[in-house]
Amino acid sequence: MVSKIIRWSLNNRLLVIIIGIILFVMGSFSAINTPVDVLPEFAPPQIVVQTQAPGFAAEEVESLVTIPLESALNGLPKIQAVRSNSFEGLSFVTVVFEWGTDVYRARQLVSEKAQQASVFFPKSISAPVLSPITSPIGSVYFFALTSKVTPLIDLRTYADWEIRNKLLSVRGVAKVLVYGGDLKQYQILVNPNKLRQYSIGLNQVIEAAEKANVIVGGGYLVEDDREYLIRGIGKINSIEELSNCVIAQKESVPVYLRDIANVKIGAAFKRSYGSVDGKEAVIVAISRQSGVNTLEVNKGIQEALKTIKKALPEDVKMTQTYSQSDFINTSIKNIVSAIFEGSILVIIVLFLFLGNWRTSFISLTAIPLSLIVAILILKTFDQTINSMTLGGLAVAVGEIVDDAIIDVENVYKRLRQNKLSANPKPAFEVIFNASCEVRNSVVYGTYIITVVFLPVLFLTGIAGQIFKPLAWAYIISLFASLGIALILTPAMCFFLLGKGEHLLDHEPKIITVLKEKYSKLLEAALKNAKPIFSATIALSLVAIIIFFTMGRSFLPELGEENLVVMAISPPGTSLKATQKIALRMEKKLHKYPEVITIGNRAGRSESDDEPISANTSHFDITLKKGISQKETERLIEDIREDFERIPGLVTLIRSFITETIEQIITGQRAPIVLKLYGNDLDTLQKYAARIGGILSKIKTLKEVQVEPITNIPQIHIKIRKNIAARYGLRKGDLLEIIQTGFNGITTAQRVIEGQKSFDLLVWFDKPYRKNISIIRSTLIDTPMGVKIPLGQLADVIESTGPNIINREKVSRRIVIQANAKKRDISKSVEKAQKLINEKLKLPEGYTLEFEGDYKQQQEANKKLFLLSILILAAIYLLLSLAFKSFKVATIIMFNLPFALVGGIIATALTNGTLSIASVIGFITLFGISTRNAILLVNRFFDIQKDNPDLSIELVIKQGALDRLTPILMTALTAALAMLPLALFPGAGREIEHPLAIVILGGMFSTTTLTLLVIPVIYKKLHTLS
Repeated sequence: MVSKIIRWSLNNRLLVIIIGIILFVMGSFSAINTPVDVLPEFAPPQIVVQTQAPGFAAEEVESLVTIPLESALNGLPKIQAVRSNSFEGLSFVTVVFEWGTDVYRARQLVSEKAQQASVFFPKSISAPVLSPITSPIGSVYFFALTSKVTPLIDLRTYADWEIRNKLLSVRGVAKVLVYGGDLKQYQILVNPNKLRQYSIGLNQVIEAAEKANVIVGGGYLVEDDREYLIRGIGKINSIEELSNCVIAQKESVPVYLRDIANVKIGAAFKRSYGSVDGKEAVIVAISRQSGVNTLEVNKGIQEALKTIKKALPEDVKMTQTYSQSDFINTSIKNIVSAIFEGSILVIIVLFLFLGNWRTSFISLTAIPLSLIVAILILKTFDQTINSMTLGGLAVAVGEIVDDAIIDVENVYKRLRQNKLSANPKPAFEVIFNASCEVRNSVVYGTYIITVVFLPVLFLTGIAGQIFKPLAWAYIISLFASLGIALILTPAMCFFLLGKGEHLLDHEPKIITVLKEKYSKLLEAALKNAKPIFSATIALSLVAIIIFFTMGRSFLPELGEENLVVMAISPPGTSLKATQKIALRMEKKLHKYPEVITIGNRAGRSESDDEPISANTSHFDITLKKGISQKETERLIEDIREDFERIPGLVTLIRSFITETIEQIITGQRAPIVLKLYGNDLDTLQKYAARIGGILSKIKTLKEVQVEPITNIPQIHIKIRKNIAARYGLRKGDLLEIIQTGFNGITTAQRVIEGQKSFDLLVWFDKPYRKNISIIRSTLIDTPMGVKIPLGQLADVIESTGPNIINREKVSRRIVIQANAKKRDISKSVEKAQKLINEKLKLPEGYTLEFEGDYKQQQEANKKLFLLSILILAAIYLLLSLAFKSFKVATIIMFNLPFALVGGIIATALTNGTLSIASVIGFITLFGISTRNAILLVNRFFDIQKDNPDLSIELVIKQGALDRLTPILMTALTAALAMLPLALFPGAGREIEHPLAIVILGGMFSTTTLTLLVIPVIYKKLHTLS
C-alpha cells in the first residue's frame, strides 16, 4: 500500500507539486482567519437558578426555596452536581451537567423543573430566574466610568440604560453587569411619627402610591370608518406631582404624601460599590456567550464603546480594568513565535547535517504544510485555535519534519552512492527504492507516537477538556507530516535531486567527524557491556528516586498580566465598611511599580449570578507589560504579606483564568478544597474550625480559610396569635406591613421617563429603620378601624442567625480552603490528610472530602498511568507482529525507561514540579524515543536479513553508522524545537513549558541510550539466543 502511494507520487510528481503549492497558499489564508481563543471550552454545562426572597433569613430561604428546588432538579438526567447557596433574601442553585450535554436542552429541563417547584413558594417570593448561558472564562472586558462633574446617580443611569443595552446588542455578548454608583429610584420615605399623628396606616400609603402612578389600556373606540385606541394615562410626570397625591381626608382636610413622607428621587439601597485607582466609579463587566470568538466579541465591544462615548457627557471618562483579548493576543503571539523560533533552529540543524540547501528545503516544506493541514482539519470540526491547539503544533514542530528528514537523508545518500556507482540506475528507481527502504520506520514510528498519545484522548474532566485539543493537534500534524513524507517528499526529491548535478561526492564534514567519534564510542560500549548496563541502571534508579520526591500539581500557574484579589471581611460587615477597607487596600496596591490599574468591585450587582455578600471585594489588577512569572509570584507574596496585616481580612490572590478553573473544579476559588458535609450548622462550624487549625500549622499552606458562616444580628417578630385574632388581624397581613416598612415594597408600575423606567419604593425613612423601638411603635390598621402599635400584637426581640447556608450532595456543607505553591500542593494535601486522620474523628453522619487541584491531578495521573501500561503492552505486540520477533520488540521497549532519565533530571533542575503537562511530556518522549529505536533496530534487522553470515559486531556497526545521521537529526530537531518553550516561559506557553522541559531533557538521555545502550542490548540478546 505504502509502496503504491510512493510510486503514484513519483509518476504524478508535477500534479503533486501543484497541489502542494495550492494547499500552501489557500491553507495559509484560511488558517490566518481561523477563530482564536485563550483556552478550549473546558467547563461542563452549568445552569444557575436565582430566586429572590426579599426579607427572608438564610434558614427560611433554604427551607422554603432552595430545598424544594434541589428536590425537583436532582432527578434530571446527566447531572454531575447540584450546589446551592441560601442567604438573606436570595437563593442560588447551580446545576452542573456532564460534559457533552446540550446546554440548551439542559436549560430547558431546569426551567421546567424550577417552574414546577415555584408553585409551592410563598406568595412574596419571586419566580426563579435562570442566568444567561456564558462561557466559564467568559468575562471578556471590564471598564470603569468616572467623572468629576456628573453625579454617580447619573453615571449609573447611563450605564444601566444607555451602555448596557447597546453592549447587549453586540453579537456574542451574553451578560452585562453593573457595579457601584447610585441606582435611581423614586422613593416615598415614610415617617412613622407622622403616620401616628394623622392616624394613617402604612397600607393606605401603599394604596395611594399604587393609584398615583397608573397606566391602563382602555380598549378601542370604533366609528364607522375609524378606530381609536383608548389609553388611560395616570403616570407621574414629576416628583412634585407624586408628593401632592392624596392619601386620605381627615376632617374634610386632604392628607398628602408630602405630609407623612419625604418624597424624592434618591439612590436605592446600595448592594455594590465600584472604584478605579481610588476614585469612586461605576464598573461595567461584560461576559461573552459560550462558543464565540473572544477577539471578535472584543472588537464588537470596542466599536460599540466608540459610539457610546460620543453620547456621554464630555467629563465622563472610561478606564479599562480588564481585557481578556490582551492575554489572548499575547499568548498567541508568544506561542506562534515559539513555533517560528523552533522552526529556525530546525532549519539550522538540517543545513548543518545535510549540507545542501535543496535537501534542507525539501525537509522544511513538511513544517508549514503539516501545520496548515492540521489547522484546516481542526477548523473543519469547529475547533478554535487556542493556546492548547497551538501548543500541540509547537510540540510537534520537531517531529513533523522527522519523517521528511528520514526519507530525504536516505534518498540523498542513495543518489550519491548511485552517482559514484559503475552502473548507475535511473533516478526514479533509486528514489523509489530509497523511500521504500525507510517506509516501515517512518510509518511504524508515526503509528507508535499516535498510539502512545491515546491515553491523553481518554482523559476525562477538566484535564481531558484542556489537553485533548493539544493531543488532537499533535496527532493530526504528525499524520499530515507522514502524508507529506510519502507523497510530496519523493516528488520534490525527483525535481530537486534527481538530476544528480548538485549531489556532493562526500558526506558533509560534520557527519564524517561525528561518525568517526561515534564509531570509537560504539566500539568501546560493545566491549564494556557490564559498565554500560551498570551505569544505565544506576541512572535509572536515581531518576526513579528523584521522581518520587518531586512535587505534584494539576496545572502550572498561567502567566496573565492581570491579577484578581478577592478580599473577604468578617460576615455581617456592611458595604460602607467594606468600601473603607477597599480604599485602604487600593492605597497599599498602588505602592507597587508593577501595578498599572486597579478596579474594585465590592458587593453584588443586582443581576449577578454569584452568591456574593456585601463583605466581599474583588480587585481587578492590571500589571505592567512583559512582567515575568517570577516577578508576578514575588508580587503576589508581597501583596499577601501586606494584606495579612489588616485585621479580620481574608485574601485570595489568583490570575483570572486560574481562579476560574479552580471555581469550575470545586465551586471554590482555591487549589486546595476540603468539603465537610453534615446537617447541623454548629457541629459543622466546630469541626471546620478544628480542621482549619490543623491546616494552619502546615508551613507550606497559605491563605487557610474556613468558609465564613457565622451568626449575624437579626430582629425576630413573633406574632401573638390570640391578640391579633382579637382585633381581626391575620398573621400574613401583619407581616406584609412589616415587610413594607423595613424591607420596602415597590409598586406594581414603574415610573416612566422617556424610554427609561424606575422603581417607585415605599418604606420607612432611614432614621426610623435603625431603631427597634420604632418597629414596636409602628401602627397597624385593624378591620375594626382601630390602630394598634405592633409591640402589642407581636414580640419584637433581638436575635441571631446564619449569614449563609451552603449545600451540596443533598446535605449542608462547609468549605475549608487553602493555597500553596504549585510544587507543594500534593505534599501539603498528603500531610493534611495524615494529620486530620490522626487528630480528628468526625461524628456519625459527617464526612470530609478533599477536592481541588490535588484530586484532579491524582485522577488524571492514575488514568494516564493505567492507560499507558495498556498502550505499552499494545505497542509491544504491534512491534512483535511488525518485526515478527519478540526479541526486536523487547530491545525497542528497553529504550522507554531510559527516556525518563533526562526528563526527570531536567524537571528536577528547573521547577521541580510534575504537572499533568509534564506527564504528557513523558508520553510524547516515549513516542519519539520508540521511533528512533525502531529506526536503529529495523536497520540491524534488515542487514541481518540481507547478510545472514555477517558477524553481529559488523551488523551493529554498519547499521548504527547508517542511522546515526537521521537519529541525531530527528533528536536534535525534536529537542531544539522545544528550546523556546523550555527556556522562555510566558503568557501562552505556561502549560507547554513543563512539557517542553521533559522532552528537551529526555531527548538527550534517550538519544545517548539509543545510540550506545540499544546496540549493546541487541548484541547481548543475539548472543543469548
